[in-house]
Amino acid sequence: TFTPTDTTNYNSATTTQTVTVDKATPAFTWSNQTKTYGDSTYTVTAPTVTGSIPGTFAYSSNATSVISISGTTFTVAGVGSATITATFTPTDTTNYNSATTTQTVTVDKATLTVTASSPTLTYGDAVPTITPIYSGFVNSETASSPSFTTGLDAPTCTPTNTTSSAANTKLTSSCSGGSSTNYSFNFTSGTVTINKASQTL
Repeated sequence: TFTPTDTTNYNSATTTQTVTVDKATPAFTWSNQTKTYGDSTYTVTAPTVTGSIPGTFAYSSNATSVISISGTTFTVAGVGSATITATFTPTDTTNYNSATTTQTVTVDKATLTVTASSPTLTYGDAVPTITPIYSGFVNSETASSPSFTTGLDAPTCTPTNTTSSAANTKLTSSCSGGSSTNYSFNFTSGTVTINKASQTL
């Protein structure tokens, strides 16, 4: 309402203005996570809402083969990277918008120990076949589990003896190379034991 100084020559008058107050959109802080294949199922830590606005979160994963979700329970399913989307629904929907934020969960490979087999021979025997012996599986897996054998490039194993290697010696066997979808390899040498040959008189 305008009241002029000169009321003799001017009338008072009014004008209007419309002020539109839009809903606020919440902001979040949510750190990325790193897990290892075989880690236990865990309960997600919710994003921090700036201003402590009350509300609830719902979660989804773009890679359920890496991280699968049931409610707030997250399961480490495989090696890789998953983008987790948290959708926030405010309690006060009159003044606040729903909003989303994301988190990247990276799942690293578990480590398997690969030990070269340790055969015992008699002098003059053929050179043995050395095989990898795996230990350190997670999730109750074994060397025959499909989760291990699928995509497996087995390590190459070799002995150091020959058919003319001397008796009463212990020589090294070893494995190297190879790859697995969910495991990395840590190699340990084995031993080839060569005993004396018996003579027939």
